[in-house]
Amino acid sequence: MGIKEFSEKVKSDSAFAAKFKNAKTPAQIVDLAKAEGYSFTVDDVKAASNLSDKDLDAVAGGGSGGVNVILTNFIS
Repeated sequence: MGIKEFSEKVKSDSAFAAKFKNAKTPAQIVDLAKAEGYSFTVDDVKAASNLSDKDLDAVAGGGSGGVNVILTNFIS
């Protein structure tokens, strides 16, 4: 399963999305998702979440609400 399926699961399953709330970087999202049977890259996360390089840098540095910014972009 790829980023599209992951995004759909995050949108439809709040318990699943909660598993990612403590991730601090896009790479951690990728690693956690891999453990759940998903396969995608940090670049896929960036493209799917519609974040700019600046936004991703802020997320990776713990700014802008961390991974919640990414998950919010998946949901919206």
